[in-house]
Amino acid sequence: MRRLDLKPDKKLRGAKRHLKQFLNYLKTLENLTPQKYEGYDYWNDKIVIYEKLLNSEHYVQEIFNAYIKSAKIFFDKNKNEDLIFTVILSNPNRFSSEICIFYTKEYFEEFCKRNNEYQTWAPLEKGIIDKFRLNIPKKCEVLNFQEILNDEDYNYDGTVTILKLL
Repeated sequence: MRRLDLKPDKKLRGAKRHLKQFLNYLKTLENLTPQKYEGYDYWNDKIVIYEKLLNSEHYVQEIFNAYIKSAKIFFDKNKNEDLIFTVILSNPNRFSSEICIFYTKEYFEEFCKRNNEYQTWAPLEKGIIDKFRLNIPKKCEVLNFQEILNDEDYNYDGTVTILKLL
């Protein structure tokens, strides 16, 4: 259940129930088969969770660790030399975290190069993995970026960590 938080000031209720739903969803994720759609260079699956639960500092580490673990199982079941499997984590906008499969190396490299007047991804040495002390698979490459968005009405500064599963 992917649900936006429409009342951010309201108290988080039913956290254990929402967490249980998320963990049940991860069992479904582990058995998914990614579909390649004509004309698309990637397949993605956003993190399916109640936004208020993901924004609760108390649960972030547990949620991200479970998400990474399930993504690794999903990767192992669907391993293919031609595909690039990634887990993209975002902070403080954690709700935009996702699993993404890129069909070509060129598209993945282009995806990571974001440098224009509206959006910049600057490489960082440390990222979300270090901040939340997350457990990551032994065979993965970690890319950390500082994400800066500048628009007339919107400014954002956050961190993006990409786990490229090998």
